[in-house]
Amino acid sequence: MYAGSGAGALGAVILGSSFPEDAFGLLDGVVPAVFVPLLLAVLVQAAQGSRVVTAVVTAGMVQASGVAGVVGAVPLVLMIAAGSLSVSAFSDPYFWVVKRETGDPVEIVISRFTVPMMAASAAVAAAAWAIAAVFT
Repeated sequence: MYAGSGAGALGAVILGSSFPEDAFGLLDGVVPAVFVPLLLAVLVQAAQGSRVVTAVVTAGMVQASGVAGVVGAVPLVLMIAAGSLSVSAFSDPYFWVVKRETGDPVEIVISRFTVPMMAASAAVAAAAWAIAAVFT
């Protein structure tokens, strides 16, 4: 409930600002369109930490741009999911839950939680890129 409320409030602030246009302006022509949702999700994830909020906010940003019409639905969703997994460290609330519950030092949590999440992010992004390359 709270994550959804935060996603709505943060999403409204971001979509009401010039951030989506500025971000798309910086990425347009620099990276292939299929990677734009991934990069936006990475930025949002790094800024606020919650994967649910990242997915909701990034989807709103992508929908407001023209990228949703260029990238297929499956690669689009997978790239947003990959970006949501990408930066699971200090801004991620679950990182701190894992640290507290395991009692491990930060370095161990990074090696056992953050690094595998980054690997999963890369694998999902690679799968999305392959799907986009084959089916678009």
